[in-house]
Amino acid sequence: MHSSELRGVRFPPGKRRGLFRVEGFSAEDVDGFLRECEVAVRAYENGGTPRLRSEDVVTRQLLTSARHGGSYDMDAVSEFLDRVAAALHEHEQRVS
Repeated sequence: MHSSELRGVRFPPGKRRGLFRVEGFSAEDVDGFLRECEVAVRAYENGGTPRLRSEDVVTRQLLTSARHGGSYDMDAVSEFLDRVAAALHEHEQRVS
């Protein structure tokens, strides 16, 4: 995974659970965390060692949101973060 893949990634909105309720991860929290992930991957690409590790991605607890338009589909975000964690793990293995 290249750091550019983390920039501008799009996720489907959270899933409707009834007339007024939506279930998903907070778009603001996800977007902020993806910026941290992008910095980490870019650090490896540039020969550095980032503070964020694959384990941090795996154990991160994202905030949820019930607002329509303010949340992302949980499954889509989780699957993407699994790819990010795997990419960081590969970089970590090469460095150690």
